[in-house]
Amino acid sequence: MALLSKSLDLLFKNYLLIDDHYKNVTVFIFHTGDFNGSDIEGWKRRYPPETNDTIQLINLLNTPYWKLPSWLNEGDLPKWRNPEFDIGYRHMIRWYAIRMWDYFSEINKMVGTRYKYIMRMDEESFFHSPIRYDFFHHMSERGYDYSFRTCSYEMNAVQQIFHNYTKHARRKYGEEWHKNRHFTGSHCGFYNNWFIGNLQFFKTPEVQHLLRFYDNESYMYRDRLNDLVIQTSVVYALCKTERIHRYLDFSYEHFTLDKDGCPKWGVLSTGYRDKNAEDLVKNFVKMLEEANCFVDPSSSKRSVPGLHISRDHVRDLSPSYNHLRPNQRNMTVLSIKAGKIDLPNRGDKSGR
Repeated sequence: MALLSKSLDLLFKNYLLIDDHYKNVTVFIFHTGDFNGSDIEGWKRRYPPETNDTIQLINLLNTPYWKLPSWLNEGDLPKWRNPEFDIGYRHMIRWYAIRMWDYFSEINKMVGTRYKYIMRMDEESFFHSPIRYDFFHHMSERGYDYSFRTCSYEMNAVQQIFHNYTKHARRKYGEEWHKNRHFTGSHCGFYNNWFIGNLQFFKTPEVQHLLRFYDNESYMYRDRLNDLVIQTSVVYALCKTERIHRYLDFSYEHFTLDKDGCPKWGVLSTGYRDKNAEDLVKNFVKMLEEANCFVDPSSSKRSVPGLHISRDHVRDLSPSYNHLRPNQRNMTVLSIKAGKIDLPNRGDKSGR
């Protein structure tokens, strides 16, 4: 609850309450029985009354969107890869990779809404600087179908599976079928705890054919193939390069924490428009030091392998997707990273 409240507070402060952006969005909080009406009333009291209709609470438990496919048996979980990850975790992967697009497409038809762009945020997703433009107008005006903020290097998990799909696609579409972009296991995976996707793109027949391949083969369940690599493979293969965008102007944080509350995977990446970037990083480092995240007192070694601070030129971060003007390319961003996030000097493997 504390993380979600912090994420919502920063979302309202640094985006929704700026220039009345809240009027253009609905914030859906999807859960599986974790919250109730009193929780949403508590959140509404935190923000101005005129925003009360912005938040909706949706319980996915016992719905078609949160259950095993009919051809799988939960009793087989011990035989699946990484059985320590429970069925709920695997439902979550399937939701973000596939079922979420079905949900919004179906409510558009049933209720008459016209949701076009879907922005995902996790409860650990934090906006740390003001965003003064409208994300969705920006995407629409420039014809973008997909946008992301950071790279996570884990595409090796899907490379062979996607190769198998290539043969499958050519049987359906013929030898003329080809992907828009080749990728390898060492390419950038779009760190999709924050992204914006065009619903119309994800519901095209070609995208749906690829997503149903992943679903019918049960890769999310049997192999614990995550939604990051599934979604990235879809975008690399079927989205034109000029319709992919990487936002680098606002400061963003997402970390997965270990049992001691220290980052084990993730990033705090400052935006090139953030005037308080230096202070943001300085204060975050101080917090990590006070929590002994850099040093394990029992061994005098770093307790989080790879946790480090870097300063990167924006021209080196997904250069074909950041759509920067020439005078912006020499600007730098500060990052605190844990794991294989936004690795430097990756060339075209940085999501170019």
